[in-house]
Amino acid sequence: MKPVPRSFRRHTLGLVGTFAGVILIFTLINTWINPIWVTPAPWTNDEFAEHRQIYRNLRTAKAGMARSVPWEVAMLGSSRVAIGLDPAIPQWGDTKVVNLGMSAASINENAAMVDFLIKNQDGLKEIILGIDLTDLTSENDLSRGAGFFESPLNEFGDAFERELRYHVGFSTAEASYKTVKARSSGFVPPYTTKGHWAHHRSVDPVRTILKRDSVPFAVRYVRKRKAELALSDSKVASFRQAIRSCLENNIKLVLFIPPNHAVYLSVFPLDHAPDPYFMLDRRTIVEVVEEEQKHFPDAPKAIVWDFNDYHPLNCEPIPEDLETPAKYWVDGTHSLETLGNVILSRINDWPLEDPIEASYGQILNSENIDQREDIIRKGYERYQVEQPEDWQFTKDIMKEFSPTDAKPAETFEPAP
Repeated sequence: MKPVPRSFRRHTLGLVGTFAGVILIFTLINTWINPIWVTPAPWTNDEFAEHRQIYRNLRTAKAGMARSVPWEVAMLGSSRVAIGLDPAIPQWGDTKVVNLGMSAASINENAAMVDFLIKNQDGLKEIILGIDLTDLTSENDLSRGAGFFESPLNEFGDAFERELRYHVGFSTAEASYKTVKARSSGFVPPYTTKGHWAHHRSVDPVRTILKRDSVPFAVRYVRKRKAELALSDSKVASFRQAIRSCLENNIKLVLFIPPNHAVYLSVFPLDHAPDPYFMLDRRTIVEVVEEEQKHFPDAPKAIVWDFNDYHPLNCEPIPEDLETPAKYWVDGTHSLETLGNVILSRINDWPLEDPIEASYGQILNSENIDQREDIIRKGYERYQVEQPEDWQFTKDIMKEFSPTDAKPAETFEPAP
C-alpha cells in the first residue's frame, strides 16, 4: 500500500485546522456576546444584554434567561404579561424578578416554562402566571410556528444539536453581529428582561387599534365559540401540571386572569356568545387549583386573582383625540404597565393611594365563584349606562366588520 503523500496530509490537516479555527472563533464570539441568552460564559460581556434582539428567537431567549441568571420571582404568560408587568418597579426592592412572558404563548408553553424554571433555578421562590380567558377552552396553540420546538423548552428536542447550533451556528453568529451593531448605534430593542415594549411603544391611537384589531378579533372569536365551546383536555392537563409542579416544589404560585378593556369584552354579550362572561373558564381554573392543592396541603396556597371584568379601570374612556394616549390601555386586550403596576400591587399587597385602584381585582375561590358572574353582568349593565358612547362605538364596529351576523343584542336596556 502506497503511503499517503505528504502534500495531501498537509492539505487535509490544513482544512481540519481551518474548520476547527472557524468553530473556535464562532464559539468565542457567540459566548462573549451571548446574543440570545443561551451561551453564557465567564467571559460574557453583560454590556450587550439590553441590546440583544431576542424577539427574533423569543422562546429560546426566554429559556436562556430562565437558566442563565438566578431569579427569585418569575412572571409568566402571554403578551399580556410581557407588555403589562414590570419586574423593575421600586416596590420589588432587591428581589430578583424577571418577565418571561411570551407573545401568543398558551398554557402548554407556559407549563413547559414552569418545569424548565424549577429544573434550572434553585433559588426560585414565586411564580406569577397569567391565564388568558379562553385559553383553556381553545385548542389554538401557536408554539410550532413561534419557535418553541427549537428552544430548550422542548424537552423532546435534540439537546446536543441545539447547543451546537447556539455556539457555532451561523444564525447565532448573525444575531451576535446584529447585537454588536445595535450596541454601537445605541439601539435598544423592544424585548428585554423587563418584557416587551420596555423601550418602544405602539404609535397607533387606542381608538384606531380597537376598531382595526381588537373588536374584529372578538367578533371572530365569538363565531368560534358559537361553533364549539368545550374545554381542551390537553390544555387543562398542562394547566394542572403547572400547578402541581409549583406545589410539589413548595414554590408560591399566584395565578391571575389578565384584564380586557370593556370595549372588547362587550362584544361577547352583544353578539350572543355562549357563556359571554367566561364562567366555564373561571370555574375550571378554580376547580383545578383547589383539587391540586388538596394533594399538597403543606405547600404554599395557590391564589387566583381575577382582573377581567367591568371595573372602572377596565372601562377607561377611549380618548376622542387621536393624539391623546390612554392611561392604562394599549388596545382591547393589552394593558400598559400603569395598569400592570396596579395588578402587581394588588397581588403583593402593596399600598395604593387611589381608592379606585385599591379596589381592583377579586380573589376567586369555590366559595365566591357562583357570585362572580352576577358581579360581571351588573358591571356590564352599569357600563352601558355610564359610558353609552363607548358602548355604541363597539356596536358600530361590530356592524361594520360582521355584516352577515345578526344585529347585536342589547342585553340590557338603560332606563330612559
